[in-house]
Amino acid sequence: MPFNDLIDLRLVTSVAGAPLVSLRRLVWDGSALAVQDATFYSLAAALVPGKTLADIAVIGFRLHYNTATGNDPGGLIAGLDLTGADDMEVGYINYAPILSIFNGETTTRVGATALWTTAVPEPATWVLALFGIAALSWRGRRTG
Repeated sequence: MPFNDLIDLRLVTSVAGAPLVSLRRLVWDGSALAVQDATFYSLAAALVPGKTLADIAVIGFRLHYNTATGNDPGGLIAGLDLTGADDMEVGYINYAPILSIFNGETTTRVGATALWTTAVPEPATWVLALFGIAALSWRGRRTG
């Protein structure tokens, strides 16, 4: 089914290796996917003074839609909430309404996806490894 209003908000890496926030609209005409309204923002620009990228433990992505009123055309506002390991704010930013995504629809839906390009061990992996070591130890004692 063709669409023209899928918003993609993600963290990417620039050619120089710096983290960037990518905000773009995706359009599918039934055979080809196109990227429209692509914008990139520096993640470091969202930090409060005195904080660095190393202080970020959690990145919260926000999307909010303002309806058009009077001279304000409305539009999509994207934002970030940056939190440190101590659960304190280390950064915050809103990006101005730049995307026009609703074209007569009365409903919308949200999908969240998380992708990692490096291995992130899950807690279950450690539990299984410990269980395996315990089982081997118990077996060794039983047969010894």
